[in-house]
Amino acid sequence: MKKTLFILFAALMSFVSMSAQEQRPVDNNVIQLNSVDDVATFNFNSQVHAFTFEAIEDGVLEFHVGWSSVMIYLTDRAFNESTKTMLSKQSDDNGNFYFTPVEKGKTYYFSTSLLTDPTEIRVMYGTGDPGISIDANYEDNSLYSITGRDLELTVDRQVNVGKYLVIYGDENTEEVIPTDYIAANYTTAYYITVMLGGLMDYLMDGGKITYGDKFTIRLEGIADASDPSTVYGEDGVFQRTFTLGEKPATVTKISPASGSELYTYYPTDGEDGLITFTFSDPLDETIADEVECLVTYGDMEAGSYAELTVPFAISGNTVTVDLRGITFPENVAGGRGGSSLQQTNISITIRNLKTVDGREVQTNSEGSGISAVVASYRIVKQEIQYAVFWDPDQSNTLIFRENDHVTCYITQPIHFDGVTMTYWNGSGRELSKTLTLEDNPEYLTYGYDEDMGAYAIYISLNGVSFYNQGVTISLNNASLMNGDAIQVSTHYEGSRTSGIDAVVTGGDADAVVKVYAVDGTFVKEGAAGTVLQGLPKGLYIVGGKKVVVK
Repeated sequence: MKKTLFILFAALMSFVSMSAQEQRPVDNNVIQLNSVDDVATFNFNSQVHAFTFEAIEDGVLEFHVGWSSVMIYLTDRAFNESTKTMLSKQSDDNGNFYFTPVEKGKTYYFSTSLLTDPTEIRVMYGTGDPGISIDANYEDNSLYSITGRDLELTVDRQVNVGKYLVIYGDENTEEVIPTDYIAANYTTAYYITVMLGGLMDYLMDGGKITYGDKFTIRLEGIADASDPSTVYGEDGVFQRTFTLGEKPATVTKISPASGSELYTYYPTDGEDGLITFTFSDPLDETIADEVECLVTYGDMEAGSYAELTVPFAISGNTVTVDLRGITFPENVAGGRGGSSLQQTNISITIRNLKTVDGREVQTNSEGSGISAVVASYRIVKQEIQYAVFWDPDQSNTLIFRENDHVTCYITQPIHFDGVTMTYWNGSGRELSKTLTLEDNPEYLTYGYDEDMGAYAIYISLNGVSFYNQGVTISLNNASLMNGDAIQVSTHYEGSRTSGIDAVVTGGDADAVVKVYAVDGTFVKEGAAGTVLQGLPKGLYIVGGKKVVVK
């Protein structure tokens, strides 16, 4: 037992010793600079490395490490861990660099942190800290409207700011900006944000500023957080002056109202499925190409998220979004990574609208972006009633080589993958033929028939020998636009011989029959063989049977 414990203790000490050794330099590199313009370059793959440098002039020594994560330390001659101090760090267009002042004739010792990737280190004389730099997303004397972006400042290091001021009015009144309108982020980068929208609302509510007035955002006492003697510019002051733009346009009405229910599908030829957004001011129709209209629904983590670009039209002070012809699912998978179904909710988002005089449109939903107008709806499945009829009527016998096609009429639009025809040859063998809209456009078509007031599926009988035992015709994977699956099929008996298309029992062409519209309205009467002549295209009832006039 003691031997086992000793072995474990020895292994642990060995690991600790190795960890400590890993932090020790594996070499000592002499930095040889013969003039202040020389550059010494070192390439390392891993481990910790040391440097010795004898300054040839007073100045600032810089270690340029690119965008790698390596750190440079000032240490003693023995490169002891306890004496290590990280050099000041800055960055330029080529990456990060560390710097320290040096005196002529004096020797300095440096070491790196543990390298895990190939790294090039360039050592040279330089100027060191270039001073605090601040980039802003607004130029001075910019126009700001309530819907505009916040003032965002990007700083090259962490800084302290003495005062945040807003200056306004003819007398240049100075007021400390409330902390509610200031945000700073020093995590992965250094950002300072002044929330102009909220600040302007605050000042306007107090009657201190109005549209057309100028105001200035001023930051005073900007200094390096670790070295207060390093200030921004000459006096530590940064400022931007703005003109408060005219009041933005607002959405005054959405019809149907946001939060109400929409159906899973609307036909392309109806008035339903149009969402109208009404605004307080006329909109610029000439920038329609810059406007974005998106519909989103579902859950990204559950794999049900979808984003659609949908058509819209700008007219006067309205935007009409067209959802007709789009099928939305009644339910989608929801939850964090889950698969449980929940009712579909869609969001309609319109971005980049402007008024005819160039003003922006104020968002009606905070967090939705600049000038984004949003409406949300619950999706419910619409129950669709439909009817199917065939031409010729199924009671008719198809005459081989005389009937070259049949037509299926359906009163509602549908989805389907194609048509399959099953028939038998003279030997009694069952055969089948499948047509699709994509592959067989000359033999299968689908579209709305204005004369019949229904959707027509034209099906060619080319190559089908239906004279023996007839033919069965079926739509493949047919469904209504609300997603409900439907079965659409028919069977025709076939014959080789021609004959009169009888519309009365017994096939007596001279028998007097009455013709009615499908709603029961009497149309005319006459001999069965000629009674349909001269009638407009449509569906009729003759002798209790449906007959199509083309």
